[in-house]
Amino acid sequence: MPARPSLARPAIPARGHGGVSSLRTVTSVGAAVLAAAGLSWGLWRYGAAQTWELQRLFLVTLASAAIVTASLPLRRGELRRLLPLLVVGSLLLIQILRLPTLESLGYILAAVGWLGVFLGLTLSGRGPSAGRDLSRPLTLVLVGLGAAEALFGLVQALGGIDAIGTYQRNLGELATGTFINRNHFAGLLNMSLALALGLLWYGLSRRRSRRSAPSETRAWSWLIVLACAFIGLAILLSQSRGGTISLVLTVAFLAGLLALDRRRGGQGRALPWILLMTVLGLGLAVGLDALLARFSQLEERQGRVQVYADTLELIADHSLAGVGPGMYRWAFRPYQTDQTQIRYDHAHNDYLQAAAEWGLPVALLLWGFVFWRFYRACRLFLVGSDPWRRGLALGCAGAILSILLHSLVDFNLQIPANLLVFGLVMGLAWSAELHSPAPAGENGGDLPPGARLGIRVGFLALALLAGWTVFPHQRAAALGQEGASLESLQAAHHWNSDDPLVDYRLGIVYRDLPQHQDLERARQHLERAVELNPYAWTYRRQLAALYELSGHDDDARATYQEATRLNPRSPSHRWRLANFELRQGDLDAAAEEIGRALALDPSLARPGLSLLVKAGADGRRIERTWPRDFDSRRRLLHLATNLASVGALPDAEPLLGSLWRELLAASEPLSVEDGTLYVRHLLSGSSPHQARRAWIELTERNGLADPDYRSGTNLVWNGDFERPLTGDGLGWRVRQADGFEAERAEDRGSTVLRLVFDGTTNLAFEHLEQRAVAPSAGPYRLEARVRAEEISTDQGLALEVWDGGGRRLLVTEVVTGTTHWQTVAGTLSVPVDDPRVTLRLRRQRSLRIDNKLRGSFWIDDVRLTPVPAETPDPAPDRAP
Repeated sequence: MPARPSLARPAIPARGHGGVSSLRTVTSVGAAVLAAAGLSWGLWRYGAAQTWELQRLFLVTLASAAIVTASLPLRRGELRRLLPLLVVGSLLLIQILRLPTLESLGYILAAVGWLGVFLGLTLSGRGPSAGRDLSRPLTLVLVGLGAAEALFGLVQALGGIDAIGTYQRNLGELATGTFINRNHFAGLLNMSLALALGLLWYGLSRRRSRRSAPSETRAWSWLIVLACAFIGLAILLSQSRGGTISLVLTVAFLAGLLALDRRRGGQGRALPWILLMTVLGLGLAVGLDALLARFSQLEERQGRVQVYADTLELIADHSLAGVGPGMYRWAFRPYQTDQTQIRYDHAHNDYLQAAAEWGLPVALLLWGFVFWRFYRACRLFLVGSDPWRRGLALGCAGAILSILLHSLVDFNLQIPANLLVFGLVMGLAWSAELHSPAPAGENGGDLPPGARLGIRVGFLALALLAGWTVFPHQRAAALGQEGASLESLQAAHHWNSDDPLVDYRLGIVYRDLPQHQDLERARQHLERAVELNPYAWTYRRQLAALYELSGHDDDARATYQEATRLNPRSPSHRWRLANFELRQGDLDAAAEEIGRALALDPSLARPGLSLLVKAGADGRRIERTWPRDFDSRRRLLHLATNLASVGALPDAEPLLGSLWRELLAASEPLSVEDGTLYVRHLLSGSSPHQARRAWIELTERNGLADPDYRSGTNLVWNGDFERPLTGDGLGWRVRQADGFEAERAEDRGSTVLRLVFDGTTNLAFEHLEQRAVAPSAGPYRLEARVRAEEISTDQGLALEVWDGGGRRLLVTEVVTGTTHWQTVAGTLSVPVDDPRVTLRLRRQRSLRIDNKLRGSFWIDDVRLTPVPAETPDPAPDRAP
């Protein structure tokens, strides 16, 4: 058995006529120029993220691949190794030909990545092409594009430019280059930076072999490192957390790979660390506060974790075949549980998205191929002998690793331009391992002319048909963009009558614009859009609105329901269906949908309750409709109490009472702050005694029991100030104002309330009060212990009691100056018609010139107790 060729085998020139070789060189160079131009255009078009931009990038790269294919020598040995790649490409092109516009987009994206691998491999001159080796210029182009993006990003971040051509970013001082998304910008730059380090290592090897002067080598190395450092700085200024972590780990990995190279005279081992320190130094010089602040904000990543969990459920349901390439955005919605107001087009994890769209078997093959190429690139650097191939392998290994790391938290491989660059890197990594074609005796010779012609013609025919199919789709997508005129949309429909988005936009124009309104045409286009894209819930919702407008209520109901089924966690769809049912007079169905909408979006609580009330729903129906969780029921208590207070919710008391009992019985009971609104409602209505009972229940469930208050021996709650001030309800209320501060303080072993007046205002003080409910009419006695220290002016402080009608029932003596603890007291009579009283500490404004209130005032042991009725003296005994 012949020995396996060594990886270090020297290149053997290809046989053939000079004219053929020259033709192949010209075609290779032409294809490379075309691919580079297409990639440059794709980057300028914001990563080629729009449909028509993706299709145009595909057409350009497909043309490059067709030019290269026309010059392939197709020798047996090399063809065997590349046959799987050609088969995969052919299958992708067949799917693009076979599938409708919507479903073909995912295959077009995959084909862009495959074309990158194919071009990176064939243009290097180490695959089946005998043309010139273009791996060096191709690598330089990729590094140059990354450097240009980094320079543009630095200008954006440091120069304040906030536009990409005619597009306005509105992102401020943030580096994104020609991308809109900072993570995709960082992903491209990380790949370019790794390739640049590979080129730097190769340059050092060449200078060492040429015995260049050490000083000259060091100066050259520092220049390259500084240029690379500015690429790294652009990554930091993008504020991409994933990109920054990928940068640090990739550079550290390359440093480790260089450290494993134990050959004598190994060079460049310190360069990655020097580069990393230079990047961090530049970052500190320009400021990294915004980046560090983003690392401290983990809420977004926590939301991503839930997206990952939801995606795993999607994968579990479609583990073998997946949901189809590019169909994640439509299939994920029923599984989405986080931030349901946002539509996730991507899983923010390329591994999970590949598994969801392609199925686990294909995803494992895909990622297995990527990791295999990564391993082979690392091995080639460590065991290879050719400096260029080793340097290329080093750069490609770093570039692949950067994407493997970043793909854990983002979707760089769903961006066409980044996917094309990644494919080119994969092709270059593969080409670095392959040898130039061997003589015919060693590789089995050329294929028969007929076989070569058949392969070329077959692949070129597929490419031509795919291009012929995609070109009109691209034209239609470009013409039918959002905001296009009716004429542009009609032209787009002429180019491609199977684009659901064009039909949808035509339907909206014919339905909504008065100058073009034609409901029949609108129906035809919207129904066609739904037919071409049965997963788009928005299309169905708009079609349902058209059916309703046309008087087809049954069709409208069915279409609304289907839109809701496709997007079950969208509160807006539930809300629209509920409004439709209300317009149809079906209150039960409407209430059910309102309840589901409220469960999805609590912010709809206020309009939801108003809608139910206006529709005539009673308290029992509202209670059944409302979600059962604690927060929703608490919110309903607040909203219903407000409506009942202004008379907008008839017969509200049964509903409020039921909610009150439910919330107090919860494992985590209603807080005092949340319950005071209901207590205040009872107090202001016809149920003051019920308000007192509710206050007792509320405070006791929150650990604030006052036995004297409960028993009725003191009508002032928390009169000894041993409990916190509640701020409202039937507790002490301190209204904040300038000129004083209030606090609970310790005095001789007990807690008192201390008021400190700063002497800045002539304060009319009435900012400490408590409302109370007397069990019955009759006389009551008010007592309180007070102390004053240097209370200025002729107007001091006194306690007052007012009844519910605004009449003053009692004023105690005024305290001013400095006093020891003393008791102030008085007797009042609560009227029969209103048991509500208000206790208030008050000071009137002074009329003197020296009128600014200063000093300190303490109050404690405030009691309002019934005065026992006097027992009449018994009649004197009479003598017999």
